[in-house]
Order: sequence, then structure tokens, then C-alpha cells
Amino acid sequence: MTASTPALPIPLSGNPGYILSAPILAGTLVTNTTTTPPLTAISYIPNPSYGLTLPQDLYLPSASRFECPQSTSPLSNQIPLTFGEDTLTGCTVWFTLDDLNSQCDAIRTRVYEVLVKGVKDLTHVGRFGDASWERAEEWVQIVWGGGGKSVGTTLGQPSPQNTCTNILTQLSITILTTPVGSLDSPNPTIVAVLITPNLGSFTYPCTSPSRCTGSTAGSTAHPFRVTANVEFVEIKEPAEMKVPAPPRLIPPVPDDVFYPFQLGSGRSERAVGWWGWRMLGVGIVVATIFL
Repeated sequence: MTASTPALPIPLSGNPGYILSAPILAGTLVTNTTTTPPLTAISYIPNPSYGLTLPQDLYLPSASRFECPQSTSPLSNQIPLTFGEDTLTGCTVWFTLDDLNSQCDAIRTRVYEVLVKGVKDLTHVGRFGDASWERAEEWVQIVWGGGGKSVGTTLGQPSPQNTCTNILTQLSITILTTPVGSLDSPNPTIVAVLITPNLGSFTYPCTSPSRCTGSTAGSTAHPFRVTANVEFVEIKEPAEMKVPAPPRLIPPVPDDVFYPFQLGSGRSERAVGWWGWRMLGVGIVVATIFL
């Protein structure tokens, strides 16, 4: 790109707050350690297909069925996460009885790659719809709960007959948002993102004797469902109107304005008499003029 060629504008999702149904900006934090101090920035591709995405069923013509995308399938085949829209999606994996009894580790790996494909390499989301990749403080770190990102990757665990356990079967994403700015024109922003993986198991259904016993047992593939959901939770406090205290009719005067005179009780009060009250009036007038 030459100096005379204008750079293409980076697609944004708001200015500055997010627009409903706009893609959520997502990327990976990178650090340049060759500088002093080290510089941080966000590396991301400004394309909805490469942001936070979740799997969906794709039609496989060779098998005449719908199933989860393969590991080599592009992210554009997945469902992008959009701001403010709760989502429930999933896809289907097919395994035989022999797969569950002898290939459980391969099943765990396959299902794990399906569910985390669109989120595992991302570390941050844009706090604002126009978050700048040059300012890392405008991005929110993605937090993994429920055991962390590696849940479902432990291999070599034993399982009962006809069953494969410790599979990542469900992924839950919670996004906390809050409006900032004026009441007339609030700007929706993201304040936190939590991804929670949940383990489950696949059990092959022996609905008939021929499915689990005999010479043909174990060769028929059965569909198993894995799911992912996104929930937006708005954190919003009620607006509070504050009314200032009314102004005083008479400005306050210092305590020693009548020094060396003293207003008190008994003899001192009678001694001050008319002169003391006159000084009181003069003090109020002076305070009104100079305050």
C-alpha cells in the first residue's frame, strides 16, 4: 500500500456504544517486548466471520445428513455472535457403538474442537463498538470458568461399556453489558465475558438387540447433539435525581463578627443592650455586601 492509497476503513459495531445486532469485536492481545516499556495491542480481523463464532449443522451430501463442521471448515460456516441477541445453537456428531467403546479419546478431541473452534484463540472483546486495536484498555478480557479452557481435553479416562464420558458437550457464554453516558442517549458497552464449558457423556442406545449384539452390531452411526448458548445480561442501576439544597436567605457571618461584644444572658445581655443589637444589624449588612 502506497502513501497515496487510502487505508480501507475498519468496520465498526457502534460509535461509541454497540449497535443492536452488530458483530462483537473480538481479538487476541499481543505484546511487543522489544520496546521499553512493552507495548500492547489487539490483533483481530475486522470481519464478522472471524469474531466470536459458534458451530451449526452443515449438510454433508456424501452421507445425506447434517453434522458438525470438520476441523478444517472455515469460520465463515459458523454463527457469529451479535450484540444483544441471545443465541442457542448446536450441531450433531455421529458415532458408532465401536467408536464409543474403542475411540473415546478421539471422540473427546473431535467434540472439543467443534465447540471451541470459534472462541479458543480469542482473548479479548471490544468494550465499545468502536474499540481501537491500538488501545488495549478499550478491550475486555475473556474469562474462562468451570475449570478453564482445557476442560474436555483430558484423555485416557476410563468409561463404562457403550459410553464415553468427560466430553465437552455444552458451552455457555455470558456477556455482561451496561449503558454509559446520558439518559437521553445511552451507549451500550460490554463489561465482562464469561465462557463456561460443561462436561457430559455419550451413551449408545441399544434400542434393539441387533444394534448392540450380533455380527452387525456396532456399525450403525448414532447422532449425538452438542450445544452452545449465549446470554446477554444488562447491569443497570436506576437513575437518581439529586436536587441541590435551597440557598440561604441570609448569608452566614463569622462567629466573632461582634468581637469584643458578647450576646449572652443576664447582666452581660443588659450591658450590651441597644448597642449590641445595632452592631448585629451592621454585621449582617456588611456580610451581605462582601459575601
